[in-house]
Amino acid sequence: MNIDVVLLLEQNPILLIFVVLAIGLAFGKIRFGSLVLGNSIGVLLTSLVMGHLGFSFNAEALTIGFMLFIYCVGIEAGPNFFGIFFRDGKHYLILSLVVLVTAIAITHFFSQFFGLDYGLSAGMMAGALTATPVLVGAQDALNSGLAEIPRNMDFALVIENLSVGYAMAYLVGLVSMIMFAKLLPKLQKQNLSDSAQQIAQERGLGSSGQRKVYLPIIRAYRPAQS
Repeated sequence: MNIDVVLLLEQNPILLIFVVLAIGLAFGKIRFGSLVLGNSIGVLLTSLVMGHLGFSFNAEALTIGFMLFIYCVGIEAGPNFFGIFFRDGKHYLILSLVVLVTAIAITHFFSQFFGLDYGLSAGMMAGALTATPVLVGAQDALNSGLAEIPRNMDFALVIENLSVGYAMAYLVGLVSMIMFAKLLPKLQKQNLSDSAQQIAQERGLGSSGQRKVYLPIIRAYRPAQS
């Protein structure tokens, strides 16, 4: 029995998502000398290649993909979210607002300065910030009619501009962030291991007997087995 893999993936966008994830995760683990692309870049490059070959997702598949992304973010951040929020929440809130306002201002200025196509600047902002929710929010605003497009613009072209701008800027943003994170400690002549231990001691995480507890404490009971 012969299976047409191309036709199977074209007719099953949900299956296509997991195929792209599997290939991307495997590709991201390939080592080029001392450089490893990583999972995010591996999946993105795989998606670009698959899209170039003519594969596409429908709205349902895109929604499921975004739900998987949000789920993974929540699971990863969940254990320490409330402890960090109650301790340093106002600082992170101020920093988030500064980044948001600055990103919107820079995007608007350069969009007008270079005369970028409608949707391209929003996609590039989302990619540069490596913020997938910004891309999804822009797509939802267009689909719901909250954001109006010029009459001479094709709706499908605007959606495509969002994706193209996101893909281009995401690669540059993610690679720049990784390189900057590696170079900054060297420029500041800091040892990350020593700095992490110092911060842990300042926050009461030095030894198990002297730890400060910020997370909620839950009393649990195990039912007796008869």
